[in-house]
Amino acid sequence: MALSFIGMGAVVKVVGRVLMAEKVTMKVGQQITVKQSLRLRPVDWKQWAADMRTPVTPPVNGQTIWRAHGGKANATGGSWSPVDVLGLSNPRMQMSLPDDNGMSRVVVARLDDAEAVQTVRHGLPYEGNLGGAPEYRIPWDAQGGITVLNDLPFVVP
Repeated sequence: MALSFIGMGAVVKVVGRVLMAEKVTMKVGQQITVKQSLRLRPVDWKQWAADMRTPVTPPVNGQTIWRAHGGKANATGGSWSPVDVLGLSNPRMQMSLPDDNGMSRVVVARLDDAEAVQTVRHGLPYEGNLGGAPEYRIPWDAQGGITVLNDLPFVVP
């Protein structure tokens, strides 16, 4: 029993170091509470660390972008990804999607105007999800810079 407490202490220490190293990201997104962090699996933290080490590519005209939606989340919105969300190992966690995003569909679109992208970053923590996947923020008034190519059913891996 004591070994499990020692092991848990080491995990908490490592997580604390990772969070301190990425304190800029954590300040901008929602804070992950202690209760939420205890529900996260080691594989979630490992994936987040890998995502955060991977640079987010700058947007270019003609680039394909993706957006998971469903439930209360619309097909068009402010958050898009330059990576195929169907290929993410844990899309909700990596894109830090709220619970009211049903993730039943994914929009595939072409970015016609790279200047429409207001922010290029890794997804920020939200509702207990870590984020980390590449994200492009495109304001509502700039959605004309996107051409929707397809709206497909999304089967979560």
